[in-house]
Parts: sequence; C-alpha cells; structure tokens
Amino acid sequence: MKRCVLAVLALVVLSACSDSGNDDAEPEGSTTPSTSAASSTSSSSSSSTDPELWSMEEAGRQFVALATPVNEAISVMNTVGQSGSDDVAAYKEACLGIAEAEKAAMEQLPEGKWPAEVAEEIADFTKAISSERTQWSRCSSVESVDDIGAIVKDAVAQTSSDEAALVRQALSLPEYDGS
Repeated sequence: MKRCVLAVLALVVLSACSDSGNDDAEPEGSTTPSTSAASSTSSSSSSSTDPELWSMEEAGRQFVALATPVNEAISVMNTVGQSGSDDVAAYKEACLGIAEAEKAAMEQLPEGKWPAEVAEEIADFTKAISSERTQWSRCSSVESVDDIGAIVKDAVAQTSSDEAALVRQALSLPEYDGS
C-alpha cells in the first residue's frame, strides 16, 4: 500500500494550484491577502470600471499568495509519502495541514476584490477547493497508512487543479509546473 500512497502523492503534487517559485507572480515583500485586501485597489491593468476591484496584476499576486500555503502543505504530504514511512501520525498531520490551508484559502477567496474578468473562475475554484478539502478533512479519523491512501486517492479524484489552471489563465499567470 505504501507504493500506492507514494504514486498518488505524486499526482497530488501535480494538482497544486500556484507557482510559488515564480518571482514575477509574487514579488518579494508582497503582502498576504488578508492584510492587503483593504488597501489594494490599483486598477492599472484591469478593464473593470470599479476602482474598488483589484487590477488583474494585483489579483494574480493575491491568487498566488492564497494558493502558496496549499502547495506548501501538499509538499509536506509529498515529503512524508516519499519517505516511505509507516508513521500514521505524520501522514495525518500532513493531510490535515492540506485541509487547513485549503480552508484558509476557501475563506479568503470570496473576500477578494476580484476583477469581473476572473470572478467566475474564482467562484468555481472556491467550490472545487471546498470539495477537495472535504476529502483531506477525513484524515482526522485515520488509523492506518491504507486509510491515508484511500483519502489521497479520493482527494486527487476531486482535485481543484483544472479550476486553478483556469484562474491562472484568466490572470495571465504562467502554467503551474509542479515545482
């Protein structure tokens, strides 16, 4: 079963939703979504007429900032899986870390000042994260590595990667390469 978990974890990493390694998408020193939401009203590259909405460039930075913690949590899960460990507590902690990161993103996404050009994609992505998070949240009751494998398989089946790719495309962000 360990091999199955490792194979599925590789798929999880590919389903991640941001490119935290892209310096252009998230400049150093950028603020987090929760602290910048009220102050980010630039409209330099948005065709929207509402000055309260983020520019497309700012929306891209905000999306990456929201997605990065999810990807970091997925990376932790992948590391545990690649270790070949039978430590259920380590898998459980990593799995629940993904659920917590997705919960935070899910709560912050609707509060964003998304431009009209990306609002529908953000709504779809938020719904997809909610569905995926339901699977990761099941980790609280696992008792074996086999249980984790089943959860990972279900989470991958309900991945939000397609919706994330549509958001990235709408925001003119580069494709996520899984790194």
